[in-house]
Amino acid sequence: MNKFLVVVLAMLLCGCAAIDSAKKNNDLMLTLKTGQAKDEVLKIMGNPARNENYSRGGKEVQVWYYRTNYDIYALHDDNFTPLVFKDDKLACWGNDCYRQEVEFTAADQ
Repeated sequence: MNKFLVVVLAMLLCGCAAIDSAKKNNDLMLTLKTGQAKDEVLKIMGNPARNENYSRGGKEVQVWYYRTNYDIYALHDDNFTPLVFKDDKLACWGNDCYRQEVEFTAADQ
């Protein structure tokens, strides 16, 4: 029985931490500006939860993902906001940005 309580408590604490992280990231994104260098964004946002790299039109495109929502499907893409970097500068962020800069561009090639 004690092990069960420990597991439940650990799950609750992890959930609370993820919710706090999502709120913090949402608040920090309000301070971002297009054109910021990756190191500036890293100072503001901290390390991304995950990242992706692409080559589009001979240029490097990087996508950093930050948790900005939390629901029962914790690792689902809807819980993360993508930040898109072109030429080491913040081009845009959000799902519409990702579709335009990564998915749409890939379809053209």
